[in-house]
Amino acid sequence: MTTEYHDPDGVFPLLWPQLSAHLPLRNLYWKSTTRPLRAIASLDIDFIPATSKRSSRYISLDGALSETSDNGTTAAPIDSEGGSANQRRHQIPGLRPTPYLKLFLLRCDDKDLYKSTWRPRIRDWIKEHVTLPQNSGALTDHDAFEWLILHVVLPDTAAAAQPRFRAKKDDSGNVKERSSKFPGKRNRPLLEKLRADFNEAGKAGFERVAQIRLARDAVPAGLLRATLPAGVTPITESVQEQAAAWNDLVGKLKSLILSSFHLRVAQYEEDVREKELQRSLPGWNFCTFFILKEGLAQAFEAVGLTEDALLGYDELAVGLDSTIVDQLCETASSQASRLAMNTTALQNQLKSAMQGLEDGSVDRSEWSPFAPLDVDTKDYRGMIVSNQISVFDFRCYIFLRQMALLLKLARLAPTFQNNKTTLARLSSESTAHKNQDAVPLADLSSRASQFASLMGRTIRQDFAFGLSGVDGQDDKINLFVDLIVASWTFRLLQQVLDETVTSAIASPTSMREVKAKAEPVRKHSFPKRQSSLATTIEEDAIKPTNLDEDELYLRNLDLSKVEVIRNSELANAAACRADLLVRQRRVLAQLGDIRGWRIESLHRHIARSPDHEIVQETRLTEEEIFNALGDCRILQQAMNSQQHYQHLYELLSDHAAWFYAVANRTKAAEQLIVDQVLLRFDAGDFAAAAAHFSKLISTFDDWNHIEMSILIKYAECLRRLNRKDELVRVRLTILAKSTSAVRSSVRHGRKRTKAVVNNLENENSHVASDEADAISHFENLVVGSRELTYDITAPLTMYFELIAVSKDISLEGDGDGFSLPVKIRPFMTAPVTLDSVKVQLVPLDGEKNEELWLRTSQLLELGSGLNQLCPTSNVNIFGLFRVERIILQAGRILFTHDLSQQPQALTSHLSQEQSQQYQPQAHSVLVYPRSGAVSAYIQESSPIHLQQQRQLELVIETGESMIHGGRVTIRAASAGLWIYTAKATTLNSENTIKLSTTPGEILLQACAAHSTIRVSIPYKADYTATELFIKMQIEYRTDAGEFIFKSSSRVDITVPLDVSVQDTTKQESILSRFWLRSVTERPLLVLDVGLEPSKKYQTRPLSKQNSIALVSNTHPLCVSYRVKHVKDIHVDNHEEDQPLVLRVKYKDIAQDFVARLAEKLRHDLADTPYAMYAGMLSHSFQETMQIATRTIDWKHAEMSGKIQLPVYASVGLADTMRSLYSQQATELADWVRNWYNAQTPIQMQNTSESSRIRDSSRELLIDVQLPEVTYAFAVSLSIDDQSSTLICGEPQAATLRLSYTTIWARQHLLNREFVYELDMPPDTWLVNGSRVTRFKAEEGEEIVQSIGLLPLKAGICAYPQVHVRVASPVDEVIVQTELKSQYQTVTVVDGIKSVTVALGAEGQLSELTKVVHAAT
Repeated sequence: MTTEYHDPDGVFPLLWPQLSAHLPLRNLYWKSTTRPLRAIASLDIDFIPATSKRSSRYISLDGALSETSDNGTTAAPIDSEGGSANQRRHQIPGLRPTPYLKLFLLRCDDKDLYKSTWRPRIRDWIKEHVTLPQNSGALTDHDAFEWLILHVVLPDTAAAAQPRFRAKKDDSGNVKERSSKFPGKRNRPLLEKLRADFNEAGKAGFERVAQIRLARDAVPAGLLRATLPAGVTPITESVQEQAAAWNDLVGKLKSLILSSFHLRVAQYEEDVREKELQRSLPGWNFCTFFILKEGLAQAFEAVGLTEDALLGYDELAVGLDSTIVDQLCETASSQASRLAMNTTALQNQLKSAMQGLEDGSVDRSEWSPFAPLDVDTKDYRGMIVSNQISVFDFRCYIFLRQMALLLKLARLAPTFQNNKTTLARLSSESTAHKNQDAVPLADLSSRASQFASLMGRTIRQDFAFGLSGVDGQDDKINLFVDLIVASWTFRLLQQVLDETVTSAIASPTSMREVKAKAEPVRKHSFPKRQSSLATTIEEDAIKPTNLDEDELYLRNLDLSKVEVIRNSELANAAACRADLLVRQRRVLAQLGDIRGWRIESLHRHIARSPDHEIVQETRLTEEEIFNALGDCRILQQAMNSQQHYQHLYELLSDHAAWFYAVANRTKAAEQLIVDQVLLRFDAGDFAAAAAHFSKLISTFDDWNHIEMSILIKYAECLRRLNRKDELVRVRLTILAKSTSAVRSSVRHGRKRTKAVVNNLENENSHVASDEADAISHFENLVVGSRELTYDITAPLTMYFELIAVSKDISLEGDGDGFSLPVKIRPFMTAPVTLDSVKVQLVPLDGEKNEELWLRTSQLLELGSGLNQLCPTSNVNIFGLFRVERIILQAGRILFTHDLSQQPQALTSHLSQEQSQQYQPQAHSVLVYPRSGAVSAYIQESSPIHLQQQRQLELVIETGESMIHGGRVTIRAASAGLWIYTAKATTLNSENTIKLSTTPGEILLQACAAHSTIRVSIPYKADYTATELFIKMQIEYRTDAGEFIFKSSSRVDITVPLDVSVQDTTKQESILSRFWLRSVTERPLLVLDVGLEPSKKYQTRPLSKQNSIALVSNTHPLCVSYRVKHVKDIHVDNHEEDQPLVLRVKYKDIAQDFVARLAEKLRHDLADTPYAMYAGMLSHSFQETMQIATRTIDWKHAEMSGKIQLPVYASVGLADTMRSLYSQQATELADWVRNWYNAQTPIQMQNTSESSRIRDSSRELLIDVQLPEVTYAFAVSLSIDDQSSTLICGEPQAATLRLSYTTIWARQHLLNREFVYELDMPPDTWLVNGSRVTRFKAEEGEEIVQSIGLLPLKAGICAYPQVHVRVASPVDEVIVQTELKSQYQTVTVVDGIKSVTVALGAEGQLSELTKVVHAAT
């Protein structure tokens, strides 16, 4: 924004330091009637002195003149548009720059001098520069401006002693203006006189006067007075007053500049609309319209509305395209208004390239420099004004202006306008990059890419219009044109890259913390390479001005560790820079095609057809190519040799990959790295190529053709490097890619017909040619894998179609194993050979250690059709399993399919999408042995002796097989359980086992068929357990082969019977009462109870015991026994007593009930077509029925004596039948349901044993310890009066007899002193004497004591109680007293002889007397 100032007295240099502190103007707001409100953040103002015949000067205070410069700015003076009335305005409005504001700097210190000299002089200036041009018509609104008078007051002058206004300050310190009461007086300050003379009246008028008072420190000392004039008293302004003055000046500058800007914009818009309407009229010229509309854009640019200016140039670009179209269609009205379709410089460059420079006919100086767009080389505006510009130059100028505006929006100064180098600009921007805007940079890069394409077509059209005078072959001319277009496009892109360099976008040099400070800022837009792919090109061989980096940097580039730009706008700008670099690389590749140098890249691989290769018939010499490339030194040196060409190609790829990486465009960066890897592969650097191939395979997982070629090259690298393990993995991926067509058809439900197979072969024909060999991919894979020392896992569904896995097992004829059919179809078109097929079954309860593996035993050859495989297992087990995994093994390759979870790629080179194919879902399989197979179970051994080490009983039933030998392995599955197999004993008459030195193992001898082996094994548990979990495995040999029986047993070791005892000790015997009850709700059937005697004691029941008794937790069974010493048998007292043993034989009614039903089911199935399922159903029924018995109402069963079966749905047999998928499953389920519903209630006390049912009775042995009594006293109390009735209050004589024995003591003690105590209610008996008496007695001696008793209470009274204890209590001494008179009573009556009772009428009872004669 230009402001012209008139400074007659040269005060502007004094004013400029303070004025520049308030610039640029900020926060301006402009509102037009046709546009929304615009906010101008900052506005730069250029102060330019006006041209005057008088030289600028300073006038000192003493009147001396001093010559000085015009101002302190660097702007050159320009002519004022209104400086002279005779000055002619340009015919194109706005072509010349004119000021928006004219400023008159006034220095006047005296009112009289103002009145006599300066007021007429200012009026003359206004008339000359403002009024006269407007009235004469020499000035229109295209050059509209405003004017302002600025009064500059120097210190120590008369004007400095005057106040600004005749006013007082308000409370806030602001100057408050007011008018004088006497207008005629001459006491107004100079500022008020100026305002009164030159301010415009009315509301719409502007204030044209402002005043600035300079401080003493702002004026040189030579211009200050030594002494003040008489009568002058200086006024010192406060800081607030000075700030208010400057704010007043800045506000007036804003309003006046916006006013002139508004007038100019309105005029330009009106002219543009007028010219636009005249577009179809004859004589309309686009160049004139362009200059006019560009003036509007420049007006917007001048005030900082860069977006509006850019929009104007965009509209002009569209208008130019429309004009060119009209011109090509010959719609232009006159030849004068037509644009030139050819450019002289381009034509000269083509002619010189074709003719050479020997004759000197063409001067190389006419060629364009390295930067194709430069305002210094061509006068674009002059050509536009003279209507001599070509289409090519016109497009270049518009893009040049757009680039300048975008750089201004990005807060970057364009180097082509201010002649700054990129280095200097980066140095100035390194500390201010936070204020830069990256959006315009990205926009500029995007526009540059589109502009390069447009200009390529424009140059070709330019040559097409100007080749009439050029001699040469058409093909050769086309090659020259291609070289010129490529050179110009490359230089254009390079110029944009240089212009958009900013320190805000990371580069490799800025990422290095150590070298960033030491190294200078790079000169060009390419980052410096850091340790990259090895290159053999000497650095001295190629040294272009822009590509002087020492090496590439992508060898160690890890995209996952690159510091990504978090700002999305900066990231987009970095990505756009990468796009320009890729565009440059594409141009370079086109030049390489002309020289016959072909570099394998990703994009070329996509476009390449195996049947069509580019054949360049016409060749150019190296000198011809250099001439056509002009002054583009980079391309000339790159075309010098193939090494230089490849070096530049790699450099561009590396830089583009870097910017893509920091912009988080990982896929694009990986594609460029692939191009680098292909170069390494062609150069024979297989190690570097393989390292990058391994990281980039997954980038093209959706591009089957591209990934296949890369994989084959990767495999070739690994083969050359002899890396066998990785080679096998890559060949797995190649095999998967080669079967993708068939796999895709299967996934979408299409049948694999011959046409599909042929289509597969056609799609992969180019792949097969790259790896032609005598054997197929599959055979290569298998042969290579056999050299490995470990297995490699691959997803099965990538190579085979898993049709179905059978849900029903097939039982072997004579053996105890089974098989599971699997249907598979390979995706390969040729037959394949497998070493084995394995299927893993896992129990549904989740116990992985019980998994089963089914496998084939010989090689299998699979055809291209449907194949049914039957892997077998020699395991004899019962349970519900889930098909977990299927493995096809070929060499060291394991094709695995896991049916229990979502499929995933098990190799590093297979993508997630490829492995997520359709697959059969996991299902359950019921595994069961054949009827008559070997079976075994573990239970707690009977009898159960609670005080001794408990035993487990192993029962093995050989069934229909004869066992020739085997081994039993028993493992504890419960914590703290110890099983002592080394102490195992056989319970059979013949010896069928042999102990092993290996813990947990028992060896089996030969056993006949239909025999039972019973083995007792002691065990110990570290804690009180209620059940034991034991895993058992039996490996045995039969005539049919070797088999394994597996079982997981849960052994209930809780004793369901609770026994309590109550002992009563007497001198001759001990009376023991035993109470037996069930600990659960289920009743028990007690078959026999007995207390076995010992050597020392004999036992005798007190009553006859029932043979069978039903006990429960609410109805116990009581049995009593009398224990006595055995007479005439000597037993050493020091010998430990042998305890008595209580033997209880009982039967769990629930278990017996379930066993009877299961055996009945097996027996009934034997006569049906379902006999083969008898063992499986009986086993399943017994397990499920044990759980169903919990729902039986046992109290009702106890009362009725019958057990009612649960409903069929609660038993669980229906679930078992649903797991059976044989052909007879439905009929078998109906038969089992009907059989179960036909069963009648079972008697609870039915003890009849069947030969088919094993004895389910249990025997419990409990050691019974007799109570230890040291002294067993026999005490009797008798009253001497033998009558049955005693008189209350009459003393009675009684006799107490005491004796004791020590036969129940385990050790004899010395005779002690005893104490007996009479215990009686105090209101019933009164003792004559002491109640507690000491006495001594010998064993067997009877002590007789006489005591006196006095009955105190009438009624039936019990004899007093007698307690005996030792006089001195000792812990080991136990005294038991047998009071023989404990239950004796006596009748006590009152001693009354007679009673006389007198009766009278009511009311006379007070006169009655009653005489009672009591006995005396």
